[in-house]
Amino acid sequence: MQITPEVIESKEFKTGLRGYDKKEVDIFLDEIIEEFEELLNKNQKLKEEKDILLNQLAHYKKKENELNETLLKAQESAEKLIARAKTEYEAKMEKANSMLQNANADKYEQGKKLEEKYNTLKMKYLKYRNTIKNDLRKQLELLDKDIVE
Repeated sequence: MQITPEVIESKEFKTGLRGYDKKEVDIFLDEIIEEFEELLNKNQKLKEEKDILLNQLAHYKKKENELNETLLKAQESAEKLIARAKTEYEAKMEKANSMLQNANADKYEQGKKLEEKYNTLKMKYLKYRNTIKNDLRKQLELLDKDIVE
């Protein structure tokens, strides 16, 4: 049987010849009823507070899970961005190195062609110079012959 203030209040005691003083028992029962009601009220308030705290705890656990998921997604996104940036960097560096090598090869080829052209022009210059020199000698010789004769 569950004891409630009503059960205590309605409880009847048999009296014997030398039984308890009914007035004292009633006063004591009234005090017990009052104390018991206070305890029941406190218990009810504590249950309500417990329910509120459990709801808050569930709410915060949910928020914690959401934050953990968000943090995990942010970390994954950051890792993907870093990997993509690294890949792009490597591709650009490879392209730049390739372009630099091609440019160096082109400049080397241009240098060789210019050197060949220079050598060819130098040879032509020397040839024309010698030709002109020889022609001038011949002309001088002819002039000298004309003067001598």
